[in-house]
Amino acid sequence: MRIDTRALGVAAAGFGCFINLYSTQAILPELAQEFGVALPHTGLTVMAPLLLVALVAPFVGFLSDQRGRKAVIIAALWLLVVPTALLALSSRFAQMVGLRFLQGLTLPFIFAVTVAYIGDEATDAENIRLAGIYSVGTIVGGFAGRFILGHLTAASGWRVGFLALAALTAVAGLVVMAVLPKE
Repeated sequence: MRIDTRALGVAAAGFGCFINLYSTQAILPELAQEFGVALPHTGLTVMAPLLLVALVAPFVGFLSDQRGRKAVIIAALWLLVVPTALLALSSRFAQMVGLRFLQGLTLPFIFAVTVAYIGDEATDAENIRLAGIYSVGTIVGGFAGRFILGHLTAASGWRVGFLALAALTAVAGLVVMAVLPKE
């Protein structure tokens, strides 16, 4: 059986992006308690990356056209590891929200560029299949981020959870780097 490296690469990109996007939803009560903020305020940790995604996404095409889609996806995944790991060191709520903003800055360079990669590199029939596989990667990543962070928070604390998410994001970057064919 032949492994479709494009499929594995786009799934890994989707996973690496979405494992981070909604992850804090699972630990909002713990964040409220840890930082002494009202529970509704902890929603800023979910909103912060979404706001940056909305602001940055329209501008990622130019960079990926200049630098190459695969290179931009890999760079964004590697850059995403940094604020994700630094979240484990957050000592103030504002610092955590700021790091979530930084995560949001990198995310469009993964998801929007991966969608463009699929559109550019696949025939019509392959496009539908790869888009579906990419969607599965994003769904699994979104679930995994909340599941892993929630369970590790319960078992070992949220700091360990963010380090695990950073490690999984790095693994996703390695997979994309190793298997996604250059455009």
